[in-house]
Amino acid sequence: MSELKPGLCSRFTEIKNKLKEAEKSVDRKEGSVELLPVSKTFGIEAIIEGVKCGMTSFGENYVQEGCSKIDLCRNLVDHIFGAVGIFLCEVKIHRII
Repeated sequence: MSELKPGLCSRFTEIKNKLKEAEKSVDRKEGSVELLPVSKTFGIEAIIEGVKCGMTSFGENYVQEGCSKIDLCRNLVDHIFGAVGIFLCEVKIHRII
């Protein structure tokens, strides 16, 4: 697991501000681009810290990590990347059924 560095909230705010500036610079509506934090290699503690900073959704692409995170944070880890996403979606569907 990766270790979460201090200052997550300030880094998240800085990135959101840069995203707003980028939207404005290309005449896009504010909020039309979604920022999706990826929890890859970080534990549940990092997701909890992210939620405290205002993050509402997370992405994942490691099957083993994704399954445990979906179990504990069902409404937060909801984006799956790459070919792994197909398998993980099947796992998630079987757990719901």
